[in-house]
Amino acid sequence: KFRFVWVGKTRDPHYKALQDDYLQRLSHFVKCEVVEVRDADGPKRTETEGNRILEKLNQTAFVCVLDVAGKQRDSHALAANIKI
Repeated sequence: KFRFVWVGKTRDPHYKALQDDYLQRLSHFVKCEVVEVRDADGPKRTETEGNRILEKLNQTAFVCVLDVAGKQRDSHALAANIKI
């Protein structure tokens, strides 16, 4: 089961269409769910949003953080990382 947790709603219709398309494709191989957590404001924004994300995680799950500034991997490399 894949659980995608992210901050805020996808408001851009183009990104929303891509998101829906990929989730539909992925759902042929694995059960998927999307969990959105509320945006935070203020000086501790990152910490607050991080805590909200942590509340939604299963403590025994494998967690993979996707970040624009992170390492880029192709589908095969990502699959190798999450292969059980």
